[in-house]
This record gives sequence, C-alpha cells and structure tokens, in this order.
Amino acid sequence: MATAVRMNNTLRKDGKKDCCFEISAPDKRIYQFTAASPKDAEEWVQQLKFVLQDMESDIIPEDYDERGELYDDVDHPLPISNPPTSSQPIDDEIYEELPEEEEDSAPVKVEGSHWLGA
Repeated sequence: MATAVRMNNTLRKDGKKDCCFEISAPDKRIYQFTAASPKDAEEWVQQLKFVLQDMESDIIPEDYDERGELYDDVDHPLPISNPPTSSQPIDDEIYEELPEEEEDSAPVKVEGSHWLGA
C-alpha cells in the first residue's frame, strides 16, 4: 500500500472538523492532523499529494507559482553582470556627525562621598 493523504471531517466534532486531514502510511499507521483553517487543510493535502506523486515518478511534475504562472526553472545560467558603479560620491548628509566628547579632568562624584578623578 502506498502512502495516501486525504481530508477527514470525522476526526473532530467541533468547529475544526473541516480542518482535519490524515496520512495513511505504508505500514498501516494513520497520522491525523488539524490545520488552522479548512483552506489550510486543503492546501496541506494538495501539497502532500504533489510530493508523494513526485516521489513515485521519474517525471518531475510542473508546479504553478502563486500568480498561477508556470514556474520556470533555470535552464541556462543568466549572464553575470558587474554591479552598477556609481560615479557620484556617497551622500554624507545621511550620517550624523556627533561632537567628540571632551575628557574632563574635574573629579566626578559617585554615590555617597566617594570622589573619583575621570
């Protein structure tokens, strides 16, 4: 028996019953899952079936991206281009220059009556 994935709305009796799916393994074990929503459960089932089909086949199935377009694997490497070099200097105005701290030779009072020289 091959691994199978299917929706199963009999696993729960509450509002999540339509979010359940199960995986039946070849060793007759059944793994049960609850997704966050019915849509998520259906997506899990669809993707798991896709992976199982892929594992059993010598042919790589085609997958569609989120826009519904066929995913285009790289058939050939793209030409390597050097990153654009700018002839303009970096705009230093985006950096804030802080004044240098002057070392103070006056003693600094720290908690109580202890005096320390800086």
